[in-house]
Amino acid sequence: MVIINSYHKFKFSNSFNVIPNYSQLSVFRSITIVSLALAMISKSQITFQADLLELKRDFYEIARMAGVLGCIDGSHIRIVRPKNHEKAYVNRKNYHSLDVQAICDANHRFLSVCLTKPGSCHDSTIFKGSIIAKKFESGQF
Repeated sequence: MVIINSYHKFKFSNSFNVIPNYSQLSVFRSITIVSLALAMISKSQITFQADLLELKRDFYEIARMAGVLGCIDGSHIRIVRPKNHEKAYVNRKNYHSLDVQAICDANHRFLSVCLTKPGSCHDSTIFKGSIIAKKFESGQF
């Protein structure tokens, strides 16, 4: 829970105080280990499945909406002010961030995650530049 809270708020110093009897260094190391582990498995675990009809069926069963493959949303991940291109990372709420975009299926599994753009980038720009958009444009979906 400490790690999730740390990712969400980017306030590691507050997270360290949540776990009694553990040093800040121990908590920071744990956050680092979990982050690296998630990064290592992400390519194999976050993928569009081959059966797009199944994705469409799952959404249709939930909401009676035909042709839906996934739900897409973006969120800002607060970061420390970067040294290079600092203004590009300032989002519309006036703090430094990376803009993450994710697509989930009807069963809440991640199908795609894109974390490549600075906070000033609009959600539609992120999607237009994504691999998923390129697959839609080429007729793969």
